Amino acid sequence: VEYLDILADILTTGKSSRLYKRLVYDEQIATDVGAFNFTRQLGGIFVLWATALPGQDPAAIEEALDEELQALLTDGPTQEELERSQAGQRASFVRGVERIGGFGGKSDVLAASQVYMGSPDAHKDMQARILTATTEQVHQAAQRWLSEGTFTLEVQPFPEYQVLESSVDRAAGLPAVTDYPAGVFPARRTAKLNNGLNVVLAERDAVPVVDFTLLLDAGFAADQFGLPGTANLALSLMEEGTTSRSALEISDELERLGASLSTGSNVDTSSVRLSALTDHLAPSLDLFADIVLNPSFPETEFERLRKQQLAAIQREKTQP
Repeated sequence: VEYLDILADILTTGKSSRLYKRLVYDEQIATDVGAFNFTRQLGGIFVLWATALPGQDPAAIEEALDEELQALLTDGPTQEELERSQAGQRASFVRGVERIGGFGGKSDVLAASQVYMGSPDAHKDMQARILTATTEQVHQAAQRWLSEGTFTLEVQPFPEYQVLESSVDRAAGLPAVTDYPAGVFPARRTAKLNNGLNVVLAERDAVPVVDFTLLLDAGFAADQFGLPGTANLALSLMEEGTTSRSALEISDELERLGASLSTGSNVDTSSVRLSALTDHLAPSLDLFADIVLNPSFPETEFERLRKQQLAAIQREKTQP
């Protein structure tokens, strides 16, 4: 199971993953790719998928998926690919068990360990297998489980539908809420830096993770005469290259550190967010600072992201 999870990472997690780099980054014939291993008690499914950029041939994308999978089956993963996945798997586990419930939360991990492996602490063995896996072990798992037995499904956009008249009476509105749960939040401390930046700190000690959000009091509503979508595209470009790092280098470094970073803009705010493991905090902050202070807004990445954003808008119009 763990080796198949690693294979999914190698194929689609991060900009340097085999399928993302080829289909989304280099050839730009897909807007996104993904893979996951869905294992149950008696069997499992390994899912590999891609979303075609409008106007691109799905058959060409399917051919590329097959080629990259066959290359992995033939040659196996590299040591660098394995180490990136191991760091990401550990970081994902740590962030998951900060929660009580939900997929990957404490209750989910303990219950799955008991049901599938006979002991609530068997997850420790699973984590150990991930962190001590070798390229040869992962290669053997790929050849054993992914070499045959494929099913291909192609999903086309929805056709145009019409809305029928409804006989449901909604005049009374939503049901009244009479009982409210009590919320308990960590205490907050505040400070102000010399540059005027306000700092808010909320501490929890459940897992060795530090989350940062640089929140800027300006969203796309502040630019009344700008083109819609420009602000969000500008923030997205910040993590696509700095004066000293390329987009792929940033992605690789985040994976090696087990860190995650996102940027974005909405109506009222713009933000840069970082989640870092405490034992890799210093280099994660160095990368965070470089992205915030030294973005280069490379032209090639701009064109790629613009195509992806336009395709995302088109997909939004097909979903209820």
